[in-house]
Amino acid sequence: MNMKFLSVLLLIALIQFSKADKEKTEEKKKENEVDVNDIKGTVVDDEMKDDQVEPNNEESNSVESKLKKLKKTAEESVKKVKSS
Repeated sequence: MNMKFLSVLLLIALIQFSKADKEKTEEKKKENEVDVNDIKGTVVDDEMKDDQVEPNNEESNSVESKLKKLKKTAEESVKKVKSS
């Protein structure tokens, strides 16, 4: 009889602990959330938009070519594995 009583008390204590833990994590989440209205950002002027640097086409082409080469090698290795 004592063991059943102790196990019920332990179960109640665990439930209470989990509720308290949930509340603490929710409070921490609320503290860490940033309200969009609180952020004071800068407005981008038309002049600033014109000054933005566009990516270099040579760099993007080299990245694309590297990706194509990687894709080809991956396809070749898959074919080799399937054939063996």
